[in-house]
Amino acid sequence: MLADTVIHAGGETLPTDPAWRDWLAGRLDGVRGGALLSVEAPVAECAAKQRLHEAHAALAVDMESAAVARVAARRGLPFAALRVVLDPARVSLPDAALGALDPAGRLRPARLAGSLLRGPVQIVSLLRLSLYTRHAETALRGLARELEQGWGPP
Repeated sequence: MLADTVIHAGGETLPTDPAWRDWLAGRLDGVRGGALLSVEAPVAECAAKQRLHEAHAALAVDMESAAVARVAARRGLPFAALRVVLDPARVSLPDAALGALDPAGRLRPARLAGSLLRGPVQIVSLLRLSLYTRHAETALRGLARELEQGWGPP
C-alpha cells in the first residue's frame, strides 16, 4: 500500500510527498493508495484492526511511519510510505508471534518455545504467518527490481 497520508493514532495527520507518491505509483502495478495509521504498539486482534479501520479509514497499520514522517518534515525532506502488509486484517496474530520478540524486534527462542509449550495450537497460526512473510518478502524483492532503474522523481 502506498500512503496518501500517515495518521498517528493520537490524531496528527502527516502528508506524503505528492511527487514521490506519484512517481512510485507510476512504477508499481497493483499498489493501493490510502491512509496509513501509525500506532505505538502491535495490533494483533482482528477486532482491534477493524475498530481502527472504522475510526481512521486507514488501509493498513504500522508502528514506524509517523516517526519517520516527522523526522523528514523537520529536515525538510520529501517523505513517502510504501508498505507491504504482512498480517491481513482478517488474521489475528498468535501470542507466540508477539511475545517471542524483544523490544528491538529480535527473536527470543526461549520465549517462543515457552509460548508454544503453553499453547501448541499456535503452531498453525505461526505457519500461516510464515507464509505471509514469504509473500511479503517476494513482494519487496519485486519492488526492489522495479525501482532499481533509478530512485526518486525527477
